[in-house]
Amino acid sequence: MVQPDASDLTTPFGRARAPPDAATSLGGTAALAEGIRLFNAGQHWHAHEAWEHLWLGLEGDDKRFVQGLIMAAAMLVQHAKGIRPGVASHFRNATVRLAPHGPRHWGIDVEDLLRQLAPYLEDTSKDAALVQIHRR
Repeated sequence: MVQPDASDLTTPFGRARAPPDAATSLGGTAALAEGIRLFNAGQHWHAHEAWEHLWLGLEGDDKRFVQGLIMAAAMLVQHAKGIRPGVASHFRNATVRLAPHGPRHWGIDVEDLLRQLAPYLEDTSKDAALVQIHRR
């Protein structure tokens, strides 16, 4: 495969784009790991931001998977703010993007994450920091 030059590795916004072959090893990227660390610390907005850079450089199924993680984090941000329609909308969108990648993708237990998120649709008193992304 011909590798693109550096000018081909940016988005229209000038942010770095992941190289085309990066998708094969994305489960080990620093951006993914940092987002998971932040998510598991209950810092869902910051997890979203950590994954944004990764998401911008992807295409196809990989892009949809990271977008699902971002939406899961956004769901919990909405939950913390008490915005129930936002919780429901983000849960639906996260599920549509993550479920096809189950039971595991890049070492992430997708089914477990979706199972943990579901109760937050109804229980507004649950602590969103209890949701954890498990890697196996």
